[in-house]
This record gives sequence, C-alpha cells and structure tokens, in this order.
Amino acid sequence: MGEPRLNTLLIVCIPVIAVIALVAPLTCTLYEGESPWAVVVVMNCSKRVYGGYLGQDDFYFCGYVYFGGREYTPRPFVAKYSVADGGLEWFKTFEDIKGWSYSVLVAGGRVVVTGLWSRGGFITCLDSSGNLLWGYLTPKQLYGLTALGDAILAYGNGQLILLRLDGEVLRSASLEIKNALGEWSSANICYAVYVDGKIYAVGYGTNIVSTRRGLGSFDGYLICLDESLKVLWAVGFGNENISEYPRYLDVVDDSLYMCGFNQVYEEGRVVSEDIALLEFRADGTPIGGEAIRIGGHGYSVALRIRGGSIYLVGSVSGYGAGSSDFAVIELQKGAGNATLWTIGGGEEEWCSGAVFTEGGILMYGLTRTWINKGGKHPSPMIVYWPLGYVGEVKWNKSDWESIKVKSYKDLKASPYRFIASPLSVRLRTSYFKAWAPNTKEHMFKVIRSIPSIAVTEPKGGGLGTAPSPFSISAVLAAAALATLITVYLVVRRCRR
Repeated sequence: MGEPRLNTLLIVCIPVIAVIALVAPLTCTLYEGESPWAVVVVMNCSKRVYGGYLGQDDFYFCGYVYFGGREYTPRPFVAKYSVADGGLEWFKTFEDIKGWSYSVLVAGGRVVVTGLWSRGGFITCLDSSGNLLWGYLTPKQLYGLTALGDAILAYGNGQLILLRLDGEVLRSASLEIKNALGEWSSANICYAVYVDGKIYAVGYGTNIVSTRRGLGSFDGYLICLDESLKVLWAVGFGNENISEYPRYLDVVDDSLYMCGFNQVYEEGRVVSEDIALLEFRADGTPIGGEAIRIGGHGYSVALRIRGGSIYLVGSVSGYGAGSSDFAVIELQKGAGNATLWTIGGGEEEWCSGAVFTEGGILMYGLTRTWINKGGKHPSPMIVYWPLGYVGEVKWNKSDWESIKVKSYKDLKASPYRFIASPLSVRLRTSYFKAWAPNTKEHMFKVIRSIPSIAVTEPKGGGLGTAPSPFSISAVLAAAALATLITVYLVVRRCRR
C-alpha cells in the first residue's frame, strides 16, 4: 500500500516544486514601507515654509509668519519638529527683522538660518534648543547654506560667505557675471553643493547667453569654485524665446544634474511651461536635457537618482491636480515617458523643497486647502511620501478632507536642446556687520511660541524603509522548502 501512495505524492509534488523553482527567479520585488503622514502648522496668520533640513530624529524648517495689520510685518521663523514623536519641539520667530528665512542647516549641534530683510540679508546661529548664539546682517539677500567640512557656505543674490560654526568669517565676497550683452550683474545663486573639494552653484539671470531682451530672456548658469571661493570655471546655458529657471543641483559620479522649469514664448506670450532636467559633465561640458510637458504649470525644486530612475520633486497644476499639488515625477533618461504622482487636497499646495530618505521623500511647502480653506492665508505643510504610494491619507480632524495621492503614467518627456557658452565671472571682497546677543543693539530678538499642529492618522512619525529584501521570490522559495519538507515527512511515514 505504501508504494502507490508514495508514487502518487511524488508525481504531484515534484512538478509543483519544479514550477516554483522556475518561477521564483523571475518574480518582482515587493515593497514594505511605513505609512505616509503629514503635518500642518496652525496659526491665525499667514505662514510659508522655504527651507528644511532633516537630522537624525528631527526635521528643522524655516520661512516667515505674517501677523497682518496695516504694516508690512513678515517675521522670519525657524522650527524643530520631532519625526519620531510626531510633535513640534519649538518654534522661534525673529521679532526685530521684517523679512523671511530661506534656508536652515544643522551641523555640530547648531542650527544656522539664512534669509532676507528689508535692507539685505541675514545669517543667524542658534543652539539645538533654539537659543540665539550669533548673527550677521549682510548687504544682499541670502538664499541657501551648504556644509564644507568644518565650515559652512552661505550664498544668495551675488553674496558668498564662508564661515565657521562659531561665527568666524573666513571670507566674504560679492559674485558678478557678465552676460551676452556685455553687462555685469550680481550672480543670483539658487542652490550650491560641495563635492570632493569643489563647490558647484546654479542660478539664472537675464541675457546670459541670449541677446533678445524682454520675454524669454532668462538663462541659467553653472559656476564651479574651490574651497577658498576661487572661480574655476563658469558656463551659461539657454535658448532664444525660452526662459530658464534652474532651481536645484545634484552631483552623481562625474555628472551634474539640474532641475527647475522653463517657459516657452511665442508671439509675446507663454505657450508652455515645462519641467526641465539638464545634465552636464563635472568640467561644465553640456551633455543634454529633457523637458517634461505638464499641460499646465509645473516646476521642480529637488531631484535624486536611484538606480536607473530619476526622481523630480515640485508642484504641478492642470494635470489631474487641483489648483496646484505637490508632485513627484519618475523617469528614465531617454525613455520618452514618465510617471507622475500628485499629492494634495484639491485647492492649493506648493512645494518649496524636499529631502530624500531611504524609503521615501519628505516634502515641505504650503497649503491653502485645509486652514482657512480657499482664503488668502497659507500654512506650512510637511508631507512624507513612501515611494510609489497611491491612496488617501486622513487627518485627525473629522471636518478635514483627506490628502489624495494619485498616479499618472502617460506623462511625456522629450529631448531638450540648449546652447552653452563660457562666462566671465569676478569676485570682490565684501564687508558686513556682526551682531551678538550680549550687545546692547542687535537685530535678532528671538521669541518662543508654540502653535498647534494638525497631523494625519495614524499619528505622523517615521521615515519608512528602503525597498524590502522581502520579495515574491523569497515567498516562493520558502514555499518550495516547505513542500520538500512535507514530501520528506510523508515518504518516511509511508515507508513505515
């Protein structure tokens, strides 16, 4: 009786095992990430976020609060949000400055903030609890910060400042470029990165390579400097009748990738606004670019390359979005198509920047959808999006509509051609005044306030994981092993 039963089992099980063994290597990987979450800062005034920095357990963000009234009264702020606990640790405003903060950087346990005010720019430093340590007022606006080993670089509208975390200024210079019409103007640096001893900076200005004045005259430029702020090379790029607005720069291997947007003009009007991706070699030689047609308005403020995919982050309108939504675009170079995810609530969300994590993207900007819905007062919004997520995210407020995340796979990307030419650049030493908390007259009175926040359910926290090693092939392999064990046990029992 045992042999027929054994033969039957082997006839049934061996083909199953064979099929599993053949299919397992061909299956795709599953993803296990944490849930998406979001935070809105609730205050009875206008607020806007411009800059953000993700630490180990905390997210720092900055911008301005507008307290209203007849007087123009924006005040810069910087805040610390606990990602792990899902709570706002502190929120500080600079009461004596009318302006806003653009960028925040955390290094050596210190929080450095840059921005602008009515007569120029400023840079301040706080400790991890939000207490003021030192500050400077600068003649020109400052837009960003980047770390250079034990020093930091502050940059903006023609201004470069190299300094240490204790406030010691190593060098300060004004940066000017010469355009195609022979005119000198301040270099408007939008973003800069430091890689292998070199600083790469990107910005835009009028008539950098084009000679036609008026609409379509904005062009981009890319500048390379060493650690002492000596200019190594500079190149301008653009097209006639197309305005270039590069906003972000990333260095991957020996290539420089820039993103932003461009506007195409015909007969004195804008006929399209495309998200742009440009690639240069590390020596400034252009490689190529791609333009992604949205069908409405769109821009990108951050990018990251993972494997063979390029991720662009920004905002779009008119493509399944409401007035404007946060947006993520995934594309492969030269593929001709792309995938778009829109993240918003149907009214108006604008993305100011993003931080890429192991398993997703942390985006920040403003919303008009939930606070004072449809009104003029925006509120800061932070959203964590796990890669590939589609669905709805509910708030902890029952009267708020959920955040809707949608996907569109028919986005078109086409080759984008542009001209590039070397630029003349000059540096001049600049001076500015320092202020410290122990002086009788300083401009950085820091006020503590704790606004309320609205969070999504479940409570926001965590930044997800990378694509999990857990995969369908692993499941099938486990199933094959279980089948073999079952066959072995049955065979032993039959032989008894």
